[in-house]
Amino acid sequence: TWCGLGLSLWAALRALPFFATELSFLAYFGLLLAAVSLAMVAGFLSLISGGLGVREWVLDELLSPLFGDVVALSATLLLRVVWLVTELAVSGILYVVIRRPVE
Repeated sequence: TWCGLGLSLWAALRALPFFATELSFLAYFGLLLAAVSLAMVAGFLSLISGGLGVREWVLDELLSPLFGDVVALSATLLLRVVWLVTELAVSGILYVVIRRPVE
């Protein structure tokens, strides 16, 4: 799961059209994995629903020195939207598939 979260951050950075730097997977994956992991744990510890705002702040603070403020904030917000849409889609699919008929 943690590796998937790190991979999603890498993909979010790569998806930004104004991010001109070639982002090497092997060079940055450990750093991105650590950043996402710290952000997720901070979100859990904050006791705010879904870590809203906390995860984004931690990711932004960790990514800004490397990629700049605009790229870090854009990737962080894109990542939050992608995670939210993915969770809603999986929940909807599971609701339809697993739903039992009322007896």
